[in-house]
This record gives sequence, C-alpha cells and structure tokens, in this order.
Amino acid sequence: MKAAFYSFDIKQGAVFDEVICVNDESGNPIDTTGYAGTAKILNIDYQPLADFTVSFPALGQIRLQLTAEQVRSLPLGRQLFNLRVGTPAIASIYFIEGDLNVRWGEPA
Repeated sequence: MKAAFYSFDIKQGAVFDEVICVNDESGNPIDTTGYAGTAKILNIDYQPLADFTVSFPALGQIRLQLTAEQVRSLPLGRQLFNLRVGTPAIASIYFIEGDLNVRWGEPA
C-alpha cells in the first residue's frame, strides 16, 4: 500500500474539484480501470464532516469533488481528509491523506 499527503486551500462556498495523479515507480500513469474509492473529510477530532465524490476520469487520475453546499457546510480552518482506493480484489491499494484549509471569502 502506498501513501501520499496533499494540502488544498478552498474558499467557503466554492466548488471543490481536484485531480490527483498517481504513477508507478517508472512515472507511468497507473491503470485505474475498475478501481473504486472513498474519501472523507474529518475535523481535527476525526469526526466525519462530509464525503467527497470520487471518480477516475483517465488513467492515473483520481478526481475528488465537493459541491458548493458541501463546502459551505464545512467549518473554517484546517480539516483533514483521507482517501482509500482499491479494486474488488485488493481492498486498499492507495491511501492518500491530507488537509483542506477552508477559508472565508467569496468563491472565485
């Protein structure tokens, strides 16, 4: 199982749409055909706040999305997230975690 850490900034009420690229040791995009993923946003006490929509738009890409309503519901400040990606045969191939800094302001 591989792990990575990401940090994202977002303005409260904005749509969140980010793509994470995953490559093998040679730098080639990993074939994510048939993969599934779950991703949760947690507060600093590890209480769940929201779930990302997770999709795989192309080889080596994992897309994380939140609606404006979901982002609006998040408290300001640093929140945590984790993403687990796997196949039916292997429950968790990748584990990605990070933080989401929710800031006040009008979305761009």
